[in-house]
Amino acid sequence: MRITKFLSHFILLVMIIGSSTVAFAQQMDAKLNMAKRELMSIETKLKTLKVGDVSQYNRIGEQLTKTSDLLQTTDSKTHPDYITSVQKWSSLRQSMVEMAQTWQSANNTNSEQANAKQSAAPAVDASNTSSVAQASSSIDPDAILSKYQRENRPQLSSNPSPSEVEEWAVKMRALQSTELQSDLALLNSPNVSKADAQRVKAWISGNFQEQISQDVSAVMQQFNSQVEMAVQLSRQIENINASEKMKVYNFAYGENGERNAATLEQGLLASMNGKTLDELFPKLKNPNRQTHLALIAFNQQNFSGYQEQAAQTHIELAAMPKKKAPVREQFIKGITQKLWYRGSELASLDRKGSIWMNNRDIGDVTANGTIWVGSNDLGSIEKDGKVWFRGNHIGTLEENGAVWRSGTQVGLIEPSGKVWVDGNANGEIVPFEGEWKRAAIIYFFSDIFAEQ
Repeated sequence: MRITKFLSHFILLVMIIGSSTVAFAQQMDAKLNMAKRELMSIETKLKTLKVGDVSQYNRIGEQLTKTSDLLQTTDSKTHPDYITSVQKWSSLRQSMVEMAQTWQSANNTNSEQANAKQSAAPAVDASNTSSVAQASSSIDPDAILSKYQRENRPQLSSNPSPSEVEEWAVKMRALQSTELQSDLALLNSPNVSKADAQRVKAWISGNFQEQISQDVSAVMQQFNSQVEMAVQLSRQIENINASEKMKVYNFAYGENGERNAATLEQGLLASMNGKTLDELFPKLKNPNRQTHLALIAFNQQNFSGYQEQAAQTHIELAAMPKKKAPVREQFIKGITQKLWYRGSELASLDRKGSIWMNNRDIGDVTANGTIWVGSNDLGSIEKDGKVWFRGNHIGTLEENGAVWRSGTQVGLIEPSGKVWVDGNANGEIVPFEGEWKRAAIIYFFSDIFAEQ
């Protein structure tokens, strides 16, 4: 039975804003108004839907998907009717899921009863016997085995949508449940040699099942990492006061602003994708999913306002008379630190900024941000976080601890001093004391010191 894939359209702002929603009156726009009418129509149609009417079921599913799009794109998310409509949508969606499951179970039961009657028949037509024998003889154990090999398993794109994640996850789960059981039954056919059956069963029930579980876990970890970065940024945004014009400007204007906005957007998408996997693989469910989602969504709304404020600040700054470049001020705290990576000491920094690696002084990052390689002034960390080397802008250290290089985020330094490098929290700055910019140069730009 084909069921329209409306399940892939999640309104994860469903319970996102919740009690955090800004409490002020708002006019209802056309999209929210239309969504309310669609929900009333869907509810009426479900009450009169006949059992097994798949065509009508799919049409209702398409209508529910259309309503999902309206709710996601409405500008009336702060209207009192928005949350009510979202809850109604979620309730109707759940009703359709349960209805589909009930119909499917009924179909399976009817099929089993029909097979039982056929097996109990006193006589079987010779032509039918021939067809069954031919079908059994066509079973290819290696073709079954091939389905479970990594290169032939369902693939997921690098930046998937929730519908793509759902389609992939459903197929992966089938390889661990319904499809696996079906293939094991086929391998019990008398036309499959015992040796081939044992060989294929061992692979598809053993090692390949572990690989599938690992693949799903890795995808979930990727989504959770993207969410965590957005959560870290959201907490930074919460600590910004709109009256701190320059702090808002540094956070929300230009490249920093674009990157931070992208991080929040990616965090919401990753939350949607993670929610999809939560439902299909409950054992991997992230218990903080809704909390993180609400935090990201609320601060995305705040950040949008900060971007508008930063654009106005930029106009004001451009209108100010130009000043002579001041002497570089000291803004990097001079403390002794040890940098750890995967449990081993990577490097150490003294109070003056000298960098020691493998018992060798390889360079300096001084209190005013100047980067020395050997005895040469070759680069700098600027107060806006930009990293320059030999006259080129090679990276950026954002206020939220994100580290960028050549247009790609290569790591994150948490307020606790933990350093995310190579995809995990593999590093640590001890002591931290809020100073991390010198350490960031060592973790993510250490190759520049090879020029001495």
